[in-house]
Parts: sequence; structure tokens; C-alpha cells
Amino acid sequence: MKLIAEIISIIRSDPFDRKHTLKLRGAWEGMRRADKGHWRVIYLPPDGDLVSVVYIRRRTEKTYRK
Repeated sequence: MKLIAEIISIIRSDPFDRKHTLKLRGAWEGMRRADKGHWRVIYLPPDGDLVSVVYIRRRTEKTYRK
């Protein structure tokens, strides 16, 4: 859970940080993602001070399957 807390901290400080986050395309268009270790957080860009986390998941060998 420490890594998830670190991801949330990164998103909180700068949800558009190009070093740690990525703008998503396709089915996830309009959302962004941040990865840390084996964890991925997908979130909606902020609406005022609120960042909505949509998805938190541990990455596996299937994460990058086409």
C-alpha cells in the first residue's frame, strides 16, 4: 500500500506531471495513469481540487498484452 500512497501523492502534487503520468487513449480517452512498482492508478484529471481515481490495479504479465 506504500506504493499506492506514493502514486496518489504524485497525482495530488501535479496530476499532469509528464515524468510520472501518461495521458491515455482509446477506451480510456480523457483519463491519465500513473505507475509505481507493480501498481497502476488510472484517474480523471482534476475538477477543481478533486482528482477522481477510477481504477487501481496491480500490473501483471497480461497488462501489456495486445
